[in-house]
Amino acid sequence: MTLFAQSWPRGLPIGTDWVEVREEPVLFPFTGELVALAPVGNAALAATAMDSAAAIRGEMSRLSSRVRREWLRETHAALIARREDFEQLLALETGKPLRDCRVEVARALVTLEVSAEEVARLHGETVPLDLLPSGDGMIGFWQRKPIGVVIGITGFNYPLLLAMHKIGPAIASGCPIIVKTAPATPLSTLWFVHLMREVAARIGAPIAGVQVVTGDATVGQALTVDPRVGIVSFTGSSAVGHAIAKAAAPRKVVLELGSNAALIVAGDANVRAAAQATVRGGYYASGQACIAIQRVLVVESVADEYLKYLKKFMSEVVVGDPRDPATQVSALVNSDATSRVISWIDTATNAGASIMCGGSLNGACIQPTVLLNVPVDINIWN
Repeated sequence: MTLFAQSWPRGLPIGTDWVEVREEPVLFPFTGELVALAPVGNAALAATAMDSAAAIRGEMSRLSSRVRREWLRETHAALIARREDFEQLLALETGKPLRDCRVEVARALVTLEVSAEEVARLHGETVPLDLLPSGDGMIGFWQRKPIGVVIGITGFNYPLLLAMHKIGPAIASGCPIIVKTAPATPLSTLWFVHLMREVAARIGAPIAGVQVVTGDATVGQALTVDPRVGIVSFTGSSAVGHAIAKAAAPRKVVLELGSNAALIVAGDANVRAAAQATVRGGYYASGQACIAIQRVLVVESVADEYLKYLKKFMSEVVVGDPRDPATQVSALVNSDATSRVISWIDTATNAGASIMCGGSLNGACIQPTVLLNVPVDINIWN
């Protein structure tokens, strides 16, 4: 028995078919229950997908702007029709609070809408050539051309939105795309790509224009080093992103990498607002966001007042089942992530930091935690 009834075919969307592969369970982080079985790809399937994408590169580049826009608009409509189901699936596969999943779907829809609008603006420009007498009576022009096969590698925390950041612009530009999902959260992307391929079949666009290959790092490696790739778009950790940039060279690479975002509270700050911003910016998506606030540096003259407000707002954070609309913080994506954060907290306290609030597990959830006076040479700070 699964928590979510699968609405897309079994296997991986490679070429024009869904290829059957071995499956692994995707577990609901909050309870450990089975959400659904997910297909697991490998490097050989990545090569097959690459063959299919390369074979239709020309066909994709010749798609009219009318068809590209229609493809995106009709997929937008298909996603709207299933909006609540996607929100629920995202909460189940990521463990992220439903309120954040609703924001993710809303942003995904905007990305599709903007991509469809951008189709009409993907044109060139005329350039005057008569700055010298030899150019009198002449003009030059340039045009935008599809770059070719796009490889989109997404992170686990916003799987649908991050896939949309890559799929929307690729289709708008007339480029075939292969998406490689994070191993922990492939389900929403597989369902969305199924919708896209259904629309493609209906309007006469190439079904293989959008493919998905799941799996481990060997899949990403196979995709990023293939000489037929036009551009690699990666969202994830800095270490992996830098490795991809080296491996993919000289092909173009677009990287959106993790960070360790800091908030500075100055002496003339609205301290109450700063404390509210700390909680809002630090704990959305249960803190699993590349721009979530992770460190706070406070001018000493306002530190006591800031901590007073911070304690108040931290006590109001609702921890629990991510399916509950009231929940603000829930379980991290898997037990490995939870163990890693707990170990960071233990290391910090052993090094002299003190726990103002949180610091322990409540079922599968780490209580929202604030550490004071953290040494700057340990993992949780850096």
